[in-house]
Amino acid sequence: MASSLRYDGSRRCDGYWAGGTAAVTCYAPVSYISAIIILLLQGVSDGCQPLISLSYGEGHHDRTKQFRNLAYSFAAAVSLLCMGVLFLLRGQAAALFGASPQITARVADILPVFLSGYLFVSISRVTTVYFYATDKDLQACIMIYGEVIILFLLLLILPQMTGIGGTWLSVPVSQLAAMCISIFLIMKEKKKA
Repeated sequence: MASSLRYDGSRRCDGYWAGGTAAVTCYAPVSYISAIIILLLQGVSDGCQPLISLSYGEGHHDRTKQFRNLAYSFAAAVSLLCMGVLFLLRGQAAALFGASPQITARVADILPVFLSGYLFVSISRVTTVYFYATDKDLQACIMIYGEVIILFLLLLILPQMTGIGGTWLSVPVSQLAAMCISIFLIMKEKKKA
């Protein structure tokens, strides 16, 4: 399996590098797995929103930041736990969704690329909810649409440079960019205060 994932520099590529039906088949279980993790992280961020909003509305800005920071910590813990468990079980994860042994093996090779993005999502999702809950709709919109725009741009560029590996890499890179934007916006807000 490992030899099929190496690119030898020639024009001839296997299904992993060239895409095609094998890539689409691999992406299905990866997206199912990712959806579960993203929903868990979204639950953390959605769950903290009423507390952040209430404390902000009451004028308790220190408590607002405490709730946000608690949500960051909890979301990061959830993402790290999920990343660890999925990394350890990556060889069996796709089989839960009915994938063949060949596809399960390929997903085991691809999944670590996607796992790295979960920690980035834990930060950006909480930040987005924090901005909405504190009446900073512009910053929240930058977070939401910025990640999508960055992903789109990366999907135009990276696969052209590196083949299907660039497609896989576009997702966590866009999530990393969203996290960096969220940190930048939080730091900018901190300087204003």
